[in-house]
Amino acid sequence: MQQYKSIWSGAEFAIHSNYSVVLNITFTALLYGINMPIMWPLAALAIINWTVSERIAVAWLYKMPSSMDDKLTV
Repeated sequence: MQQYKSIWSGAEFAIHSNYSVVLNITFTALLYGINMPIMWPLAALAIINWTVSERIAVAWLYKMPSSMDDKLTV
């Protein structure tokens, strides 16, 4: 039973990499957005696309997190 659960339960949810993706998109848009204003709508679309795909991945691929409180971020 333990082997079955380990194979089919999915990967661990790493929230620290998710924060870095959003911060990277935001920083790049704010840095280059002054000279290329198209970066702001593109960054908004990228964050929306990333958010939707990440929610789908959480629903279907990752293990259920133990709790959704600030213990994950600390």
